[in-house]
Order: sequence, then structure tokens, then C-alpha cells
Amino acid sequence: MSRSPSSAARAVSDHVDPLSALWAADESLVPRNFSIEPEHKTVIVLDHSPNFAASSKNCMEIMVKDSSTSQLRLGSVVEKSLWTCATECAIEFRRIVDEIYPDGSRLIRFVISDFVARFLTSAWGCKLVEQDKLFQLLSGCEVPDAKADTLSCSIINGISMAVEAISELSDLQKKYIQIFQRINPNVNHNNGGTPNKSTTSPSATPTTLTTIKRNSFNAIQKLKIEPTPENKKFRMNRLESMKKKFNYALRNWLVRDEESMKNCMRNAGSVVVFTTLQSDEDVTMIVKHLTEEITSRNKIINALDGDKKFVHLFAYSTDHVFAPISHVNLYVISLHPVGVLKGDAISIPQQKPLAKVNEYVSCSVLRSEANESLTPMVHGVILEHYKLASTTVTSIPMKEEAQQGQSANYDVEIFHPRRSHRLLQEMKLIGNESKLRTRSACGAYDTIKLSWTTPNAKTKWDQFSYSVSALPISPASLHSRPSVCLTSYLLTNRNVMLEVLTQDVHPPCAVSSNVGQKLVSHLLICHAGRIYLHTVHIGEHSILNDAKLSNKVKFKKASAMRVSDFATLMKESQLSYTSPSEENVANNSSSPSQSYNERARKHLRRITRYWPIKLCDSFIYNIPMRFEPLLSTIRKSELSTNDVNRCRECICALIASRDSKEPFTAKTIKCNKLKNPGNKDEQFRVACDELLNHLHNYVNHSERHLEVFNMFLQISGLDRAVNMSIADVNLTDQVSSSTPPVTQPSIRSVESPSSSPSDSYRSMSRSNSPLPKKPRKNIHMWSLNEVINVAELFNERYLKESWSRWQDFVGREQAGSKAAHLYPNLDLSKSHRKGDNE
Repeated sequence: MSRSPSSAARAVSDHVDPLSALWAADESLVPRNFSIEPEHKTVIVLDHSPNFAASSKNCMEIMVKDSSTSQLRLGSVVEKSLWTCATECAIEFRRIVDEIYPDGSRLIRFVISDFVARFLTSAWGCKLVEQDKLFQLLSGCEVPDAKADTLSCSIINGISMAVEAISELSDLQKKYIQIFQRINPNVNHNNGGTPNKSTTSPSATPTTLTTIKRNSFNAIQKLKIEPTPENKKFRMNRLESMKKKFNYALRNWLVRDEESMKNCMRNAGSVVVFTTLQSDEDVTMIVKHLTEEITSRNKIINALDGDKKFVHLFAYSTDHVFAPISHVNLYVISLHPVGVLKGDAISIPQQKPLAKVNEYVSCSVLRSEANESLTPMVHGVILEHYKLASTTVTSIPMKEEAQQGQSANYDVEIFHPRRSHRLLQEMKLIGNESKLRTRSACGAYDTIKLSWTTPNAKTKWDQFSYSVSALPISPASLHSRPSVCLTSYLLTNRNVMLEVLTQDVHPPCAVSSNVGQKLVSHLLICHAGRIYLHTVHIGEHSILNDAKLSNKVKFKKASAMRVSDFATLMKESQLSYTSPSEENVANNSSSPSQSYNERARKHLRRITRYWPIKLCDSFIYNIPMRFEPLLSTIRKSELSTNDVNRCRECICALIASRDSKEPFTAKTIKCNKLKNPGNKDEQFRVACDELLNHLHNYVNHSERHLEVFNMFLQISGLDRAVNMSIADVNLTDQVSSSTPPVTQPSIRSVESPSSSPSDSYRSMSRSNSPLPKKPRKNIHMWSLNEVINVAELFNERYLKESWSRWQDFVGREQAGSKAAHLYPNLDLSKSHRKGDNE
């Protein structure tokens, strides 16, 4: 099944205009399977009959400046004619197209129709006619003569000229023809572009790319094996033949059949007629005449080529390049004076949307009075014809000259290509029920409302969302004050962000914000004197916003540690020089060094009997001020009578709070011991258990510490439920209990005294016996006056650690006492001499 040209054009890129790409890009990069749509060539036909000399009853006020008061006053009132209104619409048509498509990919020609029809521009050219030049051409036409013969003037004359203009090929179409002919070298240009059957044989035309690739690969392999001078000519001829076959196969791959070929190479255009119609029969007459003109024109073009059977490809004449017309979109705009449509005008034709009438014509009929509703109706035709969309920038702050220091919010409507709203449609933000989509003032088309927003000044550049596309815009009202202020603001190298107000989205928006707390969808900015609408990416990105990848590389959040309590622990365990009295006591003992070590280590083991590292494993250390001065006072090495009394008061106050319904703290505390953090009874139970463990750490410091511990047991009533030993820590029992019995002899016991640590570990690694379990390190106490060589000590530790992880070479282990061979699997007999494969 062949691919439709419209879908093929959309497949090129959702944010690239195919016609602009064809006009600006290199020929080899242009897609071959899309068609040039009817909006490429548009002919505007203006009725110059005596009917358009009538007054439109639309008055225009001309303001003049009073020299005495310097104020504006009404100078005069001028009535516009229907001809003036029609020319204004034509100029507005050209202005919007020129601002949105400045590259010349959309062309417009103007035709004046009265007694005869005449072009204002001689050819399509590469660009639109300049605005000043268009003013001069329209001024030369003058106002229609109201006294002329009405029966001799007809809009049919202009439609005939429009058909002739559409049959002419533009420069863009000529370029597309050259691309098609380059990829199809067997086209006979003198025979209407049909393939020359005498030079094209089935054997020389592969039907699939698979056959081309297989034959090309076999030929290349043959040329590689036989690189002789005799085959040089054969190689060049074969290469040229392969190029021709590949180009023709590429053409067959891109254009599968004749029907697809017709769609890709069709010549279509549009005709916009400004006239006054009296009935539906006038519309039928115009459509009938247009169809007859297209049929007659196609016969003439085919006759110029001499092949009457050929009706679907291009033909050439001696002076111009023409093509048969495949289809024309006809827009008939009927203008009437103000007040005519309000009465019971039965003879006025009814409005009709664009619909296909026959094979060659699709027609749309619109009617409007020559007042403020005429311009929005023309805008609706432009939006439909050129696939544009409307966006209204709301809440634009502007200062009022009449009221100093105050500002008001205004709205400005802009036009741009419809592709800018693609992301909003995919995210279902501008559905039919969304408040962002509203009807225009005259109800001719829909517009999307986006709010003016100012980003946070502290937003970093790398945190701003990236742009997807940048498309030109055109303001709907060129001379209104809000529109002039917005465009002037943007032309001074400033930008405006457009925000999607999520409260106006129905159903509720599920898209997360992308710039701070705002959902910014577009950005207005100026480039090289033109204003562009940047489409900002919204929603999740498959690569840049990969949540799974972000979670994998993100470090897990560490639990809160008792940092301040750890600093207090270090101060409690600080080592210091002994006093003279303590030194005398230590000298009289049997092992003074052991006395120093045991005292410090005992103190550390006492105060760390209960010491949770994380705050989530404890309750009282999250709110220490609630249990003061009990926590800090008990840490002293000696307690006075006042300290004991303060501890008693704190314990009594704590027990008295048991009957209160208020919890210890109202804030939420993450504690693993609390199943219900807000339950007062559970908080009290956990607090008493942890306070008892905290006091037990210092119970062996002095008798008063023991007194405080027993006091807490008695007052809290835990003495009957808790049986906690108050015995001091024993270093010898702890070391012996932590050391498991060694069933195998140690490594040093089976080695000679002269063996080094490296030799012992090396012999152990080479043995086939399993490694013995590593025994736990015994505590070695240095004796008094023992001389220690620090360098040898650390060197021995380093060698033990290094050789414990050392492994011998696998080849040496397998060889044993024999020499180990490198690359044992290498077969030198299969190696070729140098140059054998060349």
C-alpha cells in the first residue's frame, strides 16, 4: 500500500516545514515522496467591477492634532468603498504570509478582474511582491468606475487568469522536478517525462534494494580478488552501471506505483476571490467555469508536448514551463455593505466550509459585511489555508499614560504555524473542553490563551527547559497599541515566556512544571529582526528525564546521625596525662601500662554500653531538652549533692507527666521503636526504657551515680519488672569470649624461624590445600621499656596484607617445575606469509 504524501511529509519532521526545507536545503537531503501542497501557489482575484465602487457604509474617523491645545480631535469622517475593503484584505493576506514564511516557500499573485483580467505581477518569482510595490500597483488600478457597464464586467475573467497562473511552474517546483529527474536518469525529457522503454530493460532494472545490494557486494568482492590492470576498465564500467541501477532502484523504492507518482508530482494551487454574490447560483456558476478552465488548460498543456495520452507528468513548451493542474482550492469571499446581512436577504448565498466538489475543485463560500468582522473572517481563511494557529498572549502588563503609576493587563493575538501546538495537543492540554481554547471575537476560528509570565531571576541557565522548534509569528492586529508595545518590547532583544495556567485545563493537568513552579510551553524572542515563537519541551523526555536512570545513579539518603552526641562522646573519652598521685599508684601496681590502658578502655566501654548511632533508633536523643538536666548531669565523673537533687527533681517531674494527656513533643519524630508516634503512653514507655539504659552507662562511675540509677528504678516502678546487672565491664572476659578457639595450628608454628612473611604467604598460595581460617587478632600489650621499630612494624603489616591477596600466574601453577609456554593454543603452521592476502 502506497504512502500518502501528507503522511510522508509529516514523517520528515514534526517541526520542519517541508516546503521550506525543499527550498533551502541541499537537493540530496530533500524527501522525494511528499507533494507540494496547494498553499504553495495562491492567486488572489479582486473584483474591479462597478459593484465594488459602492460605499461599504463603514466610516473611518481621521484624527488630527490641534496646534493650540496639542490634543487629538476628530478631523473628518471618510466612508470606505467595497474596493478599498477588498484591497485591505489582500494586503493583510500578503502581510501575514510574508511574516510567517519569509523564505518564499509560499507565493501569491494578484489578479484584477473587470472588462478583462490582468496580473499585477508578471510571474511567480522566488519571493513575495514587496509591500510598497503592491501599494503602487493597486494605486494604479484606481477606484472602479460606478458608471461603467455592469454586464460587461465579470469575475469569470479573473478566474481564467488564475487558472493560467496555477498551471505555470514556480522555481520551487522546477527544483523538485530536477531532483526527480536526477534520481531517474532513464526519463525521456522530450516525451513528457515518461521512462524510455527502449533503453530500460527488465534485467537492468532491479525491483528491490536487496537485489542491488547482493549484486553490488558480489561485484566488489570479485574486484578485490582480481586487482589486475586488465580489469581496471571493467571496474570503472561496472561502477557506473551500479550507480545508474542504484538511482533507478531508489526511485522505485520511493515511488512504488503510478498512483503514488501522480500524488508526488501533482500541481495544485489555491484561488481566493473577493467579489459580491447574489445567490447560490453564482457560486455554482463560478465552480463550473473553474472546472472547465482547468480541463481546457490541461488539454492545451498536453497538446504542447505532443502526447495526448500523457496527463499526469510534466510537459515543456518553448517559452514557459507548465504542468497539468491536479487540484484547486477555491475560497469565495462575498463582500456586502454594512447592514445588508441583517435583513431577510434570501438571495445571499449561504456559507459553506471547504469541501471537495469534483476531481479538480474544492470550494468554500464565506460572506461578511465590510466592517470589523471582515478582518477576522479573512484571518480564518488564512489559518485554514496555510495550516496556521492562533495564540493569545494574556495578562500583558502595560502602563497607562492617563493614570500615572498604574498599569492594566492587555491581550495580544499572534499567528504562527500549527506545529507549535503539537506538544500541547499530545499532553491533552488544549482539548475541546479546556478553558485554554476559546473562540475568537467574531467566532471565525479558535485561539489558545497562554499567560504572560516572568521567570525567577535566580533560575540558573542549565535548569531552563530546552526548545524544540522556533517558528516565525505575525500579530493579528498590526496597529493596535498592545500589539505595538509587545512587538517593540521583543525587538529590543528581550523575551517573553508563555505559561499554561493549569487551573484552566480540563480535565486537570497531569504535566509537571518545568520552570520553577510554572509550566512554560512557549517563549517569544527576536532573532535577526524577526520575532519567533520557541516551543519549549513539556512533559517527560525519554532520555533526558529518565527516572529509572536517575534513581540508579542517585545516592541513597543517609539516616540522621547523632553528630552532636558523638562530639560529646569524644570529649568524655579524651586521653590526657596522668596526675602525680595517679602515677605513683600506677608505679606501685604490678603492671602500670596495663593500668593506664584498662582505665581508658573501661571508661569507653562503660559509656557505650547503650549508644545508638542513628537518631531513628532512639527517642530521647531526638528531644534532649525535654529530659534535661538528667542527660547531661549524669555524664559527670563525680556528682555532688546538688546534682543528685537536680536529678531527683527531673525524675519526679517526668513521672508526674505520665498522667498528662499531652505527649512529650508535638512534632513528628521518625523513631523505629514507636509504632504510633503520637501515642503518649507509648512515648512514655520508650522514654523510660531509654533513660534507664542511659543511666546504666554511668552506674559504675561512683556511688552517687548508682544512687541516681536506683532512684529512677524506684520512682518509675521499674525495679520490679527490670533485672539489670550493675557489674562493671571486664576487659579480659570480653576479649576471651570474642576470640573463637583455633583448631588448626597457626601459620608461624609450622614454619622455620628464618622464613619471612612473604615466603610463608607465597608457599601457602601455591599449595593445593584449602586456606585455614584467619584467626582473630589477639591484643598485644607492649611491656615497659620495650623498644619498637615503627618502620619494621608497619612494613610487616603491609607485607602481610599485600601477600595475602597475591595469586600466582596460572601458567606457572599448571606447569609445575617445568617451563611455562606462552600462547599454548597458537598454531604457527596456519599463519600466512606477509602479502599472501594482498
